[in-house]
Amino acid sequence: MKIIKIMKSMSITSIIVLISFLIVSCATKNEDMSEYKTYSNDYYTIQYPSSWLEPKSVKDREDGCYIVAFSTEDNQISLTVAAERIYPITSSQENYIEKILKENEEGINVEECIVDRNKGYKIKSEDNNKFQTIYIVQKNDMIFEMNFKYQANDYNNCQALTNQIEKSFKFNDFESLSVLKDNWNKYSIEDIEVYYSDNSVIYNSIEKWAKERVEAFNYITEYLNVQWDYEPIKIFVFNSQEHGKQFGLILGFAKPEYNEIFTKYTQTPGHELAHCISNYISGERIHSSLINEGLATHLNMTGRDYHRLAADILQEKNYSVKLLGNDFRKNENAYTLGASFVKYLIDEYNLEVFKEFFAQNRNNEEESFRKFYDKEGNILINEWMEYLKTY
Repeated sequence: MKIIKIMKSMSITSIIVLISFLIVSCATKNEDMSEYKTYSNDYYTIQYPSSWLEPKSVKDREDGCYIVAFSTEDNQISLTVAAERIYPITSSQENYIEKILKENEEGINVEECIVDRNKGYKIKSEDNNKFQTIYIVQKNDMIFEMNFKYQANDYNNCQALTNQIEKSFKFNDFESLSVLKDNWNKYSIEDIEVYYSDNSVIYNSIEKWAKERVEAFNYITEYLNVQWDYEPIKIFVFNSQEHGKQFGLILGFAKPEYNEIFTKYTQTPGHELAHCISNYISGERIHSSLINEGLATHLNMTGRDYHRLAADILQEKNYSVKLLGNDFRKNENAYTLGASFVKYLIDEYNLEVFKEFFAQNRNNEEESFRKFYDKEGNILINEWMEYLKTY
């Protein structure tokens, strides 16, 4: 869990729910704390000095993680707020923080505290003349963390400022994802469990919808030669993207480590299942959006000819595309191109080599290409594009 790294390193990164304050020389700012503006979202409300810039959304992640940034104009004082659900939603989430702290209590100075009438924990640290105080609290199926950082030369003023902001933090009423497993209907068939609401579009066709997923499951496990001896895959089905947003989710996505899928009823049968099943090739997955999404799209069970689709796209682009690293997410045709590229690797270099390449996270993307294919990633992409010119 990401929170483990936070508590050990005390660094500011995106975590479960993060509220971080970087405060430099507070006394020189002389903020007028009698005037505040209020920021509010589905999960919390917080006040910040009116002299600060308007908050900006830094990151909205599909699984319910939101990060918002606040700062002064000169960025000497900044506030970052994020939010993330606890998964899996089908397991007990009581005392989640206590469990995490117990696993990582060595070397951590922890004391109990109260955040908006909820029991939480306060963690303090000092490093290179800088202080850091982290507040961690759980509300429903979410973790909230407030992380204050400030320099020691103005400790008292910075403490006063951060205390005022921390005290303004209030939880809003938001629904726990546990209602999906507790209140929705469940349809079980072989290694699949489908959860759907009473007003679901698939309510009267659940058997047909579920059987299509079982067919996809059986095809993918056979294709990847994965012997399924694990818990059933749980699929939570929503009517629309707007339906998912009511629960703070951007559909669709999978949590492979927990065998959970959150999807619109119209999503392809195989894509998210491929994410879950491929996780069990060895229990590890390469850190590559190109390879992960390419494989899932290749196995989405639509019957599309992704080589043909990719060839047409590349011809329009004059065979000039970037797909490695962060460039993958910037490409509007990424999934189609990724599916074609993965199919090329499998067909040209065989499936077993691809599975070894896929089922490891010891190397970064470029190192993995060199280790398993003895070629640079861009060389393989150029080979693939040359192949498509004759397709």
